[in-house]
Amino acid sequence: DDRGFSAGMVSLFTIVTSAPAVLGLVIGGRVADRRGRRRVAVLCTPIGGLLIALSFATGSTLMWTSAIVGAIFAAAAYPSLAVYRTELFATSRRGLSGFVILASALMGGSISLLITGALADSGVSYGPIMLALVFGPIAVSLIVLFTYPETAHTELEDLNPEDSDGDRRA
Repeated sequence: DDRGFSAGMVSLFTIVTSAPAVLGLVIGGRVADRRGRRRVAVLCTPIGGLLIALSFATGSTLMWTSAIVGAIFAAAAYPSLAVYRTELFATSRRGLSGFVILASALMGGSISLLITGALADSGVSYGPIMLALVFGPIAVSLIVLFTYPETAHTELEDLNPEDSDGDRRA
């Protein structure tokens, strides 16, 4: 409604700005394996978040461009972040850790939606709201930078010694 888009235009915008994210998945995964997962996650997460937020604060060509490039950067961070679920937790703890990660993401997303809705209903435009929410991806980036180990080029058994037994049976 704020942009004056029809339902068809919203669909077109979503498809055009999201489809190139596949490039981010492929490139991000390859770079993460070669150069390091942590580096890719720390750089791409806030850049992707900022560019996507910028698409809400701008119009015309800049809106489309920032949404496309932001989606590529955000998608590039995904392989790096997703692999940590397996690499940082022993098999016996992966179920619980996966639950905690998923529950945290759902709670954070729900709280963000509630805050965004309340602010938008009170008359604040979406641009400043989305730009303020970029602190989430920045926080994720800082958590990864200061607390996550680099796991590229490291065997899973070295990361989680309790998963390996003496004869490394499957």
